[in-house]
Amino acid sequence: MVIDRGFELAGRGVGRTTALLGSAWRFPGQVLAAGGSRRDPDVGRLGALPFDEARHLPAPDGGHLFTTAHGHGPTFLFVHGFAMTSRVWTKQFRDLPPSGFRTLAFDHRGHGASTAAMDETSVDNLADDVRVVVEGLDLRDSVVVGHSMGGMALLAFAVRYPEVAAARLRGMVLVGTAARLGAAQVPMLGRAFVPFTTGFVRSGTWSRSDWSGWAARLLFGKDPVPSQVDLARALLASAREETIVGCARALASFDLSDQLARVALPTLVVNGTADLLTTPGDARHLARGIPDARLELVSGAGHMLMLERSERFAALLGEFAREHGVAAGLAA
Repeated sequence: MVIDRGFELAGRGVGRTTALLGSAWRFPGQVLAAGGSRRDPDVGRLGALPFDEARHLPAPDGGHLFTTAHGHGPTFLFVHGFAMTSRVWTKQFRDLPPSGFRTLAFDHRGHGASTAAMDETSVDNLADDVRVVVEGLDLRDSVVVGHSMGGMALLAFAVRYPEVAAARLRGMVLVGTAARLGAAQVPMLGRAFVPFTTGFVRSGTWSRSDWSGWAARLLFGKDPVPSQVDLARALLASAREETIVGCARALASFDLSDQLARVALPTLVVNGTADLLTTPGDARHLARGIPDARLELVSGAGHMLMLERSERFAALLGEFAREHGVAAGLAA
């Protein structure tokens, strides 16, 4: 406990130092100007999700999970990542319904408009929430799409509830996902990860625009679009402290490396070649371990591939859906 307290104090110290440096170096202007050489096609187009239906589903241990849907036709269920909300799928909600698909998303517990608590949560709890959404909305012949921590939740769901997955889903798409958090597996880093993150977040640095702007830029690959970076910055900065700490605990203990062979769903693994958080090596490990999996690496894209390469991503989703008997009647 003394060691953990030391790591937490170190996290607070690093947080305060980062805040001072951020103020001195004016991170926001530098970060958001990083894409200045590229035309910004998304100015004013990355707002709230368009929706036809919104619901609150009871979570297994109290509180509710907020879901939103748009369009009609074969369904993609989108599951967002750490410290984000469903709004990160704004391009998919805008682009896929005109092609005849229905887009559906939900906010993880502790995120966005969901009221279920993140305290003492594991990725297994997130998998339970996926089951609530899949069954509560009576999904059939659908494809689930998970980004980062959302992909980890889908992996855990597929392993924990194979009968539900087989009965209701046609396939799974994992974007920027890993079978485990690499840093947490290194002995000293693993011990330090949760208390250090706790200290850093509780230093007050997380919600600062300079820190969140710098962190958001690291999520993107080459030549980022400023409005996309700003969306990620806003979502990171709005994440609640208890949610960040709860996610750190959940991710630190997550490891399905030796259970990938139990995933029975056809799976598409998609990763950017410039992703610094979940690397192409992580993606290859998933694709090798899951029996019916295919790997797609997108050149130059970072961790926010669904924003950075939305047209390529939409094409991959449509191709995967048709390949597995979903939307067979829709034009490519």
